[in-house]
Amino acid sequence: MSERSSSAYLRIKLSGTSWTKEKEIGHGCFGKVFQGRLEDGTPIAAKQVKLEASSMDQMHSLAERVAKELAILESVTGSHKNIVRYYGFSISVRSKSIYFLMQHIEGPTLDSYVKSMAGAMSENEIRVITRQLLSALVFVHAKGIVHKDVKPDNVLIRSSDNVVKLIDFGIAGICGHKRDSIGPIAYSAPEITDESLPQSTKCDSFSLGLTVYFMATKSHPLMNDGAEALMLALMPMMLAIKMRSQEPLPDMDSSKFSSALCSFYKRSTHKHPSNRSSCSELLFKSEFMTGVRENTQDGQSCAIQ
Repeated sequence: MSERSSSAYLRIKLSGTSWTKEKEIGHGCFGKVFQGRLEDGTPIAAKQVKLEASSMDQMHSLAERVAKELAILESVTGSHKNIVRYYGFSISVRSKSIYFLMQHIEGPTLDSYVKSMAGAMSENEIRVITRQLLSALVFVHAKGIVHKDVKPDNVLIRSSDNVVKLIDFGIAGICGHKRDSIGPIAYSAPEITDESLPQSTKCDSFSLGLTVYFMATKSHPLMNDGAEALMLALMPMMLAIKMRSQEPLPDMDSSKFSSALCSFYKRSTHKHPSNRSSCSELLFKSEFMTGVRENTQDGQSCAIQ
């Protein structure tokens, strides 16, 4: 297929949903975010992601992949209150970009929300946010979908009612990007970058555990020390090596946080997937979520008052 005919094919067959761009409202690792509207007037957020393609054939292949992946996402993302709804996509051949069209949410990301707080987030607020994220993840896992990019920047908090919305279901990976930037690596499970480990839905448990740690401490467990944090931020591959090592992540400070929260974090962030709790187990069987002790001397569970 010639470059010209391939370009025409993209425009005609895979151009996606029509929309109107209004203004830029943000930017991320892979492109800008625009406010816009669908043809029927529905307000949307359009997230631009540059396609990692060096030829029209590669671009065509990626476009087909995106179309298939988004067809799956569109079938489930409108069915859960804690998952942002996807309306479709639009491809720009000229800029080699794809625009993911999604529900427009007025409100901050979890990252900016936590960083803007004068003090620490309460454990109850952490619990409320975490429960909503787990509910969304358990829902999509049951549909055979793995997020693969859970992190504070991919969580929105709607200003009108504080409902949490999970966004960006691995769209960078869909578009051919490698995980070589500090953002993705910092919250990625070891098996995402280590092919010797089995991959499963538990990679989302790991990322969620690190997100919970961030809510509690405003930091990353491997980046608390100033000098080391700077080194790891400047050398992402060093962080990837530390994340893949067999050495466990540092525990949460038990003098500052409840045993229930510390246990939740530890259960969710075991380096090997076989030792890590699933999102379903974290939601329905962890003390931090249920208010029920996981182990007692007589083997019976008891309610936390």
